[in-house]
Amino acid sequence: MLKKSKNIINMNKITLKYLKILITQIILLLVLVSCDIDTNPDDISFNTQNSLSVIIISSDISIGSNKIKFAILNIEGNPIINQETKFKGFISPLEDPKSKNPISFKWEPWPNAGGVYQSIIDLNSSGYWKITVLYEEDKNLTGEAIIQVNETPQTPGVGKIPPKIHTKTISKELSLDSITSDIKPKSELYKSDFYNVLGTKPIVINFSTPSFCKSGSCSPIIENIKKLSEEFQENIEFIHVEIYDNLKEIKSSGNINLGKISQPVKIWRLPSEPWTFLIDSSGKIVSKHEGYVEYENLRKIVSNLK
Repeated sequence: MLKKSKNIINMNKITLKYLKILITQIILLLVLVSCDIDTNPDDISFNTQNSLSVIIISSDISIGSNKIKFAILNIEGNPIINQETKFKGFISPLEDPKSKNPISFKWEPWPNAGGVYQSIIDLNSSGYWKITVLYEEDKNLTGEAIIQVNETPQTPGVGKIPPKIHTKTISKELSLDSITSDIKPKSELYKSDFYNVLGTKPIVINFSTPSFCKSGSCSPIIENIKKLSEEFQENIEFIHVEIYDNLKEIKSSGNINLGKISQPVKIWRLPSEPWTFLIDSSGKIVSKHEGYVEYENLRKIVSNLK
């Protein structure tokens, strides 16, 4: 029995090893797309000859309305930027490809001249679904991506009251540089514990790690949030939560692999970073956003938060 348990443990370690390699490759590709850096198609396992590559960025997809973000690469492996009018899209259950419905999507610019496409898609059942993209400039070019749809969201859902969590604040015991990796932090984002504020006033809470971000979008989104806090901080609480709990150890060693995920991130079951949640004064989530959100789009939502 002991030998069997050891074999299972070894198998789990091997599985985790290859999962980490795959995740690292995907993250690297996303960073290249967001920064508009050319990529080599021979290095992209998602790409096939005479086809587009559709890279799904959203990681928490469930029954109901979903904002799904994705990048589209051409046959050379380069991102196709800001050409939403030249694409047609469809979605269908994987087991029933004939039952396809059209989807529309728009371009969302990201910093460094990059960006992603996003589509609001209503999904009525769990399981695997297929997104198909047709490039009308060349109708021989199509791309497909498979998404997994869960019964319920992994992260706290819109319209729900999220789990109460304690967030780190500046104190005699905790200096600002010990609770955020932001190189130019705004102290107002670390003055209130989320646990004490929830249900008393509107909240914008962001989970990110500006200095150690794997997606490359943490710093841009936190800059947008800092800018918004200057305009709305009188009526809205702005809170930043660092992804890692042991920043001093990471900084002194220079080894991000030593990072320990913070308890709030675990409790909210966040599968990626960054995430931004907007919560009304009753404590319910009004909207949530994975990855980067353009300043004007975010400001529009924040200005209506009550």
